[in-house]
Amino acid sequence: MSGYSGISGYSATVYRLGFINSALSTGILTVNHNIGRQIVNVQVFDNNNNYIVPDGIVLTNTTSLTVNLTSYGTLTGTYNLIVMG
Repeated sequence: MSGYSGISGYSATVYRLGFINSALSTGILTVNHNIGRQIVNVQVFDNNNNYIVPDGIVLTNTTSLTVNLTSYGTLTGTYNLIVMG
């Protein structure tokens, strides 16, 4: 078996969202990214630019996902989310 050479012709799309506590519904953030791929990479950063691990992420379909931040309580300041696919 030869080494991995990458995927020819693949181009990733990036979606970025800054959000505050009022964007959540009972701790859940719904994101409409419109990337066109269901399997995407999601990263969340708190108001101090620290990477955080959400309680869960559901890749709903090719245009949206939900992020569960319930255990983080009331968010202070602006958090950031990045979706890459």
